Amino acid sequence: MTTTVDPRIAILSRLSDPPYNEVTETRCVPWDEAAQLLDAYRAAELRNFLWRLEQSSGDAVAAKLVEDNPDLAELLNATETEA
Repeated sequence: MTTTVDPRIAILSRLSDPPYNEVTETRCVPWDEAAQLLDAYRAAELRNFLWRLEQSSGDAVAAKLVEDNPDLAELLNATETEA
């Protein structure tokens, strides 16, 4: 039996020292910040994949993949403007 770990849980569990919230007296990462971390991680992995695809198959193949998948283009564009 293969188990799949949700990448959001993996990222959140790797945050070794989230900020202390004085109001609730807890340590937590705000959901918006966690979502940004996840998007940044996904975009970095996608850029790495696209770079490797460009190296092996050429720029046109990688560009076509992004063109055919608007959600990938949206992820790349959103994280580029935040960086």
